Amino acid sequence: MRYEEDDMANARKTIHKATRRSLLDADPPRHLRDDIDTLIPHSGLSARQVADMVLPREDRLWILLFACGLPDRLCLVFARICALRCLPFWLIPHPGVVVRYLRTGKKVLAREARGFLLPILGDAERAATWAATVPFFEGDSLDMVLRRWTRVSAPYRAWAAAASARKAGISGEDQISDLLAVMDTHPTVLSLRMASGYFEMVSSPASDTKGSP
Repeated sequence: MRYEEDDMANARKTIHKATRRSLLDADPPRHLRDDIDTLIPHSGLSARQVADMVLPREDRLWILLFACGLPDRLCLVFARICALRCLPFWLIPHPGVVVRYLRTGKKVLAREARGFLLPILGDAERAATWAATVPFFEGDSLDMVLRRWTRVSAPYRAWAAAASARKAGISGEDQISDLLAVMDTHPTVLSLRMASGYFEMVSSPASDTKGSP
């Protein structure tokens, strides 16, 4: 549709870019810090160039979330998408309030949604949903959550949701595509897609490294 094409074009005016400075400021894992001169040119890399790097998917996702200037709001949208991707794998009927919260992000639904999740948090797909709904998260198991409640940043919530979703069987390559869509798509179009169930389709398997068989 024409309006969608126009909205997406306008959304792309916001440039998400990784530079050596932004990567260092994000306190990256040691292997990324040690290779920074090789990984990132002086001019930096656009988000799409980061997605196309020949790196393990977790490294590319980390750079996209932590070093490309992604606003907290979009990190949390991505966290909800990670949880939506897990819905087909739930072994119990989906509580309606959980689905409504993940689709809309309405804060008024968040507390009620969390009430359905804590007793059944042990499974990875529910852990992804937990990371998307509560501002306290550590790890992806009930034991870890109960052992220490830690307030973490929006990028770490998104990272936790993505990691748990991969354990549930979601493709890491599809997660990178989803994150690029979050960056590139106009918020109105993105909201319509989430509300329609667009992100609840089953993800396909993918290799760990870009370009690997």
